Order: sequence, then structure tokens, then C-alpha cells
Amino acid sequence: MWVCMKFRLILRLGGASLKVLMLLLEARADPQREDITGRTAVDVAESWSYVDAREVLMAAIEGQM
Repeated sequence: MWVCMKFRLILRLGGASLKVLMLLLEARADPQREDITGRTAVDVAESWSYVDAREVLMAAIEGQM
């Protein structure tokens, strides 16, 4: 299940849908899980310049959500 949630989390970053991203995080998607290349959702958000998504992910990591 975590792999599936991780894949969805990264796909949502691609669509920049913060509402869906937040719903996935509330469903316990792990923002720190790495894909097969070692990147996390935060890494993807940073590389694609999704500032809002990165802030949401960092808040989730820091336990502020």
C-alpha cells in the first residue's frame, strides 16, 4: 500500500493539486518514502519548482499537519 500511495503522491505533485496532496497525506501517505532512484516527494516538488507542494510536504514531515 505504501508504494501505491507514494506513486500517487508523486503523481499529484505533477498535477500540482494541493487539495489532493493534502488528502493523500491525511490518508497517511509517507512524504519521506523514496522511489527507486532515491528521491522523495519533497525532492520532486523542489525539482519541479512546486513551492506550495513542498511547503505542505515539509509541514507534514515536521508533524504540523
